[in-house]
Amino acid sequence: MTDPPPETGRGRAEARREEARARFEAACEDLRSSEGWQRFAKARALLRGYSLTNTLLILSQRPDATTVASYRRWIALERQVRRGEQALRIWAPSVRRERDGKTGEEAAAVRRFVLVPVFDISQTEGPPLPEPPPIAPLTGASHAHLLRHLEEDAARAGYRVERHDVMPGRSQGYVDHHHHLIVLASTLAPNGEVAVLVHELAHVHGARYDELGRAGAEVVAETAAHITLAGVGLDTGRQSVPYVAGWADAAPQTLASYADATHRIASALESALRLGHEPEQRPLAPLWEDAALAQAPQIADERARAPVRTR
Repeated sequence: MTDPPPETGRGRAEARREEARARFEAACEDLRSSEGWQRFAKARALLRGYSLTNTLLILSQRPDATTVASYRRWIALERQVRRGEQALRIWAPSVRRERDGKTGEEAAAVRRFVLVPVFDISQTEGPPLPEPPPIAPLTGASHAHLLRHLEEDAARAGYRVERHDVMPGRSQGYVDHHHHLIVLASTLAPNGEVAVLVHELAHVHGARYDELGRAGAEVVAETAAHITLAGVGLDTGRQSVPYVAGWADAAPQTLASYADATHRIASALESALRLGHEPEQRPLAPLWEDAALAQAPQIADERARAPVRTR
């Protein structure tokens, strides 16, 4: 069976799917470098609510993307896509209403996934969007209210949180998986407690030494924490996210699995902090007619990724 000619609708769709696969693989390849990993962390923090695949697709097409939405959504926000701008392509479900043969009730069903056009804010013009709140330092107490949510998340995972006056070495926190315990230094300010607790919960949610190795687990945990803290406007205390130099020799599938673990853990932490649940916190994340559409499918060829278990 020969491929359909590219000038047909089916041919164009298949060409776009192949291009999307190639872009995804190139984005995974880019994770080999420290700069590429940092670009991924920044994009994931800014594009909260999008799947890992869509985040990497956006990053591969526009590395400086910050806020992405459909043409119609930009119109609703009183911004206009500039003439001549080339759309970015991401995956979205094609939804049809189907009648249940037994109950006779209609319900929405995803039949397939298609590539749809979206645009970054840099491709639009119009009134400015609301500015995010200023970044708060770790020495304050502005984010103390988040500790309750984080401790509840620890309890749901079966862990208790304690504050100790004496800590090993220079540690400000650690996880004892054997006793299901998270320990924080009692000298930390409330904002500092939030930052350290987010990092330690990243280990609880899947950044495990026995699965990722010590260096890999620390990078995944710290990157997930960096992404999460950026989402709540709390200073991470670092200029850049960490990186394992040895990853330069890793296969793209392996790096994709680390990115997948980071994405999943960050999503769990964001959920614990109610990010995306309270519109006033970040009213434009994600910018889509239906937030479910931002949760794109993974690329049809699942061999492009090797997911890491996060529990």
